[in-house]
Amino acid sequence: MTKHISEDWFVLHAPTHSDNLIYWTGRDIIKDHGNLGPNEKEYKKEVVEAFLRRLADILEYGLWMTKRTKDDFIKIKNNHKPFLKPNVPRVCFTELKLSDSILHAKNFGPLGIGFKRLFVTNRMGSPVYYISQYGSHLFFPPYSELYNPDSSDFEMFCFFKNMSSGRDVQRYISYDLYEESEWRIIYSENIKKRLKGKNRYFIDPKDSHTGKYHEFYKTLTGKKPEYLIPVDEWLSLIIYPNLQIKNEALDNKRIRDLLSDLKSREKIEGKKKVLAEGIPRTEVINFPAEIDIGAIKNF
Repeated sequence: MTKHISEDWFVLHAPTHSDNLIYWTGRDIIKDHGNLGPNEKEYKKEVVEAFLRRLADILEYGLWMTKRTKDDFIKIKNNHKPFLKPNVPRVCFTELKLSDSILHAKNFGPLGIGFKRLFVTNRMGSPVYYISQYGSHLFFPPYSELYNPDSSDFEMFCFFKNMSSGRDVQRYISYDLYEESEWRIIYSENIKKRLKGKNRYFIDPKDSHTGKYHEFYKTLTGKKPEYLIPVDEWLSLIIYPNLQIKNEALDNKRIRDLLSDLKSREKIEGKKKVLAEGIPRTEVINFPAEIDIGAIKNF
């Protein structure tokens, strides 16, 4: 065995989870163009352009944080009782090996944007806390008074989620929600106060003083974001819906310019400001890996 095999960095360990937290998007694009599947070999021109525009907008303006509609409030079921979850702006990520996450792309959209964990934890995000809707739990009444809708810390229950959406056709509990390995970032007035001085983490595009973010907001129709989370140097991965869109993105000047500006060597030299907190020099200039969704099944 050669010497480098015995070095400390080489370990025969295959963790269940990836080092990347993936934000999936594009389900609306697929739906608007005939419910095309992520395995389509060729998308129409308008579909390709929609995905390229979505990626470029995320790189330039950030991830969308949205609230649920009044008709789509979610309840946590536990201790034989439903509990209404706080409805605050949030954005969600999947933490799985890439080969295990392809099924989630079918549900949430085939364009994946990956970040290292500190992108989420710097913004007080965390993994979701899963509980069984068929069991009992100490955090909820009648065993605890922690669940208090009038409490200033009530938003902590945004991170709770049931393990299952129900039972399968054989009446077994299907732990389908638990398999998502979800992380979340939420935003509230409490978080705003606690992150005082770090306003760059969350942008209110409704505010006319936010420059390009407000101008972008004014161009949107339909559902709009409550807040935007600017992408920073913790960006680590882009998963494209197919090779066709990946190749188009590699030739797209707007996308290339945005990535080059984000991962600029000038940031190492101090000529441009580094946005990510706690990031090592090597990550600052480490361009994201770019791969198509058909290939991640092998990773």
